[in-house]
Amino acid sequence: MTWLTSALRLRNLRTQVMLWTVLPLTILLIVASLAGIGTHQASMRRLAVDENQRLAMIMARSLALNAADGLPEPSVLDALLKLESTTHATQVLLLDDAGQTLFAGGQGPAAPVNGEVVRQRRAVGRLETIEGAEYIVAYAPVPDLPWQLVLREPVAAIAEPLIRFEQA
Repeated sequence: MTWLTSALRLRNLRTQVMLWTVLPLTILLIVASLAGIGTHQASMRRLAVDENQRLAMIMARSLALNAADGLPEPSVLDALLKLESTTHATQVLLLDDAGQTLFAGGQGPAAPVNGEVVRQRRAVGRLETIEGAEYIVAYAPVPDLPWQLVLREPVAAIAEPLIRFEQA
């Protein structure tokens, strides 16, 4: 009983060492790891936005080279705009200046696109919330043609491995 009362008074050396060194270090490590996970997730989103933007620009240039005399046949468009190695719901859209869909490929729901970005005809990669879900969307104008290429990918597909790690 005397050990319990001395431990409660914090006069025991073992208790003081735990209280003043081990406990603060443990709390510091937990805070640092949680901050690291959040920073990593934000960096991965930015990386995915940049990579999707680059991919959209490359696909738009390829489409411009192969569409010199107008809109190619659907089979040619499908071959040009097909994403072979995707393992999740990436959607490819080809739009005209009015925002009308000329081609839709890939997986995922047909959701509206940002008409303001389409009208500005500039390359943009960004995060957008569409019908409550967050998407990485890359816009790229097709050079010398009045078309805009849009790549849309759900953020959940990219963050899925990290989410599984966090829930385990």
